[in-house]
Amino acid sequence: MCRWLSLFLLGVCACAAPRPHAEGPSAGWFNQFSGGQIERFPLDEMLATPRFARPDNIIPVTLAIGAHSSHHLVQVRDAEPLHIHATHDLTVFLVRGQGRLRIGDHEFPMAVGDTTFIPRGVPHSFQNTGTEPAALLATFSPAFDGTDRVLRSPADR
Repeated sequence: MCRWLSLFLLGVCACAAPRPHAEGPSAGWFNQFSGGQIERFPLDEMLATPRFARPDNIIPVTLAIGAHSSHHLVQVRDAEPLHIHATHDLTVFLVRGQGRLRIGDHEFPMAVGDTTFIPRGVPHSFQNTGTEPAALLATFSPAFDGTDRVLRSPADR
């Protein structure tokens, strides 16, 4: 009896155990409340066909703009130059790929699921270390207007 119960429980646990996605983990969804409705955007579909044109290295797509912040899906093929945002705070969440993030004098690896806050005025850059484009969800506060990006040389701190 005990042996049958053990086999039954083993079978139940095996069926209930989460199974890895055949094509790797999903990038998930971007959900937005708009006009009294929830809009859902599948990030996997948005990332399925990167539209890099030579010599493009970065593809930003604006997902939502609010009164105090904006949200963007950013694909990085290689690396972005060291820069600052003088009037915007930035939070980045890696949804696909891998890379190295430089913030000021510090550099560290990033993997899917890592989130980093970068205060305004702090030099930073992201380098993709994978074979496919990396994708980050970037949230700017206040809402990003596309003009607050000041390039820095590596000697700048």
